[in-house]
Amino acid sequence: MIPGRETVWRRYWPLALIALPEGFVLGGLYGLVTVGVASPAQLWPTFAGFGLGGLLFTVPAVMGSALALWLGDRGLRHTLRARALLSALGAVFGVAVMVLVLELVTSLQVVGQDFGLRSVLIVVVPLVGLPAALVAAGSVVAWEWRLRPRKPHPATV
Repeated sequence: MIPGRETVWRRYWPLALIALPEGFVLGGLYGLVTVGVASPAQLWPTFAGFGLGGLLFTVPAVMGSALALWLGDRGLRHTLRARALLSALGAVFGVAVMVLVLELVTSLQVVGQDFGLRSVLIVVVPLVGLPAALVAAGSVVAWEWRLRPRKPHPATV
């Protein structure tokens, strides 16, 4: 790679690929923990259903995180702490936009249902946005730690 030409996309594109199955698994585990399973026959359908829900929230979180990193630190000149914060805020913003769109569509489909903006912003966005923010920031920190050059151990030299 050409020195000085590294961009946000070149550095973090593997995280976008890793995030999709990670969101599926975290959504499935969330479903198993919260709903519980009465019989072994319900294990996979519960896991898969909530996994698809997790995937539904992962896509906008990844898009929001990537957009925030791209807008806030195109040249990768900020500190790791700033990039992790940008990634977390972008993930929360992406999830919040998706939740608001889902709430709007649901309120338009059901006659007489009020658009519950307050309940969505107070309950749903933090419930889904906090795990998205933690995973996004943790992924950026772990990826940077992985890319950091290592000094050889003195006993192995």
